[in-house]
Amino acid sequence: MDRETYENVLKNDFRMLPKLQNCQIEIKVGNKTIRTNKIITIEYEERDQAGRGYKSILLNPTSRCYPNRFRVTYKMPMIVGYGQIKEDWSGTFLLNLEKDNWNTTRFFPAIEGGWFPDGSVPYNNHINKGSFCAGAAWEAAQHGGGIFFLIIGMGCILNQEKWIMDLDQSRKHFNTDAFKYWKDVRKMEPNNKINWPYNLIDIDEQSKFTVGEIKNVQHPFIVGTIKDIEQPKFTVG
Repeated sequence: MDRETYENVLKNDFRMLPKLQNCQIEIKVGNKTIRTNKIITIEYEERDQAGRGYKSILLNPTSRCYPNRFRVTYKMPMIVGYGQIKEDWSGTFLLNLEKDNWNTTRFFPAIEGGWFPDGSVPYNNHINKGSFCAGAAWEAAQHGGGIFFLIIGMGCILNQEKWIMDLDQSRKHFNTDAFKYWKDVRKMEPNNKINWPYNLIDIDEQSKFTVGEIKNVQHPFIVGTIKDIEQPKFTVG
């Protein structure tokens, strides 16, 4: 990726991320279905102010270059062990998306503080106490999905959604016991029923989704105008 393309990616993604932050995402909690913009919180660091802290994605940058370091917090009920659910779970990750990192085949978002607190480690084959392998979310980001789809894809991995989980156990990950529990006991169901805004390509200020020209797309990570996409079928985890 050349410098001009890279800067354009950052610019275009920055326009999308506030929409993702403001979007009311639907999640089923118990017997209730609610809409909330608290599942994902996005912050960024100014390019010329490294180490000076993060600011809300809803605030415009003052630097002449668009940001490439982000702080993303997810809040959702989380499976943290065999039959164990932490209802008030949250996790914060630091994304270093400098130009050279876009050429790497694997991406490990940094866990804020270096590791998850005791009792808060997701029981997930892509995650251990000090590491999170972004897997297919990173691949989607590299192939046109950008930072927007990286953040949604990370949420899908945390939520253990079948379409993004690696089912090939010849490729070792972090927690074989967690994989067996998800596959054999939970029958590969997601932790929560979440209606992620995959189609948040064009959205107005009232958070109403708009559609475009392309039909019968099977993979959710398609950038552009999209019509008649069959969304992943969610069931209660």
